Amino acid sequence: MIYLDNNATTAIAPEVRDVMQPYFSELYYNPSSAYLAAIEVAKDIQRARESIARFLGAVSPLELIFTSCATESNNHVFAGVTKANCE
Repeated sequence: MIYLDNNATTAIAPEVRDVMQPYFSELYYNPSSAYLAAIEVAKDIQRARESIARFLGAVSPLELIFTSCATESNNHVFAGVTKANCE
């Protein structure tokens, strides 16, 4: 079968799936919580943020915004453009 609807869903690359598997099954804690397991997951997210920032040449890992979907991403873009053009 030839799948032509990647706009709706896209398969996860095998290497990404392998790295993320623990977070899908064992380490699914809320990184904003204060208990130890959640704090460890938050640290993992921070390490990922730093790694991605280095790869992209970002000045700071804080420049990265992780979103859950395209709609959320687009809203951030539109808000930023609107703010930049209204100041």
